[in-house]
Amino acid sequence: MLSYFDDLIDTITLDPFFATRKSVRSVFDGRVAVEGDNLKIRFDVPGVKKEDVDVTFEAGNVIKVVAKRSDTETTTTWRYVPSEAWDRESADAKLEDGVLTISLEKREKEKPRKLLVK
Repeated sequence: MLSYFDDLIDTITLDPFFATRKSVRSVFDGRVAVEGDNLKIRFDVPGVKKEDVDVTFEAGNVIKVVAKRSDTETTTTWRYVPSEAWDRESADAKLEDGVLTISLEKREKEKPRKLLVK
C-alpha cells in the first residue's frame, strides 16, 4: 500500500504542471554503514544549515529527515527504517561539511557476549 502511495506522490510531484513546486521527496537517498557497534546513516545536504534540519522517529521505528535549503527554498524528506537491533534511544545526529550523520548504537542484547566456562 505504501509503495502505491509513494508512486502516486512521485507521479504528481514530477508532473510538469507542478514544476514550480519547491519540494522534493525521497524515500531514501543516503549511505548506511555499520562501524563496530554503531550504525551510521549519512545524507548529503549541501547548503543546509543545522537549524533547517529536522530528524524524528516516527511510528514503526522510522527515521524521518527533513532538510530545507533557504537559498533555493527546497525541502527534501527522507525516511529510513533501521532494524530492531539498533537502539533508537542512543540516536545522535550531526551536521558537518554538508553531510548529516545519524548514529545509532547496537542494543545491548544484540551485542556479542562471551560466556565464562566453568
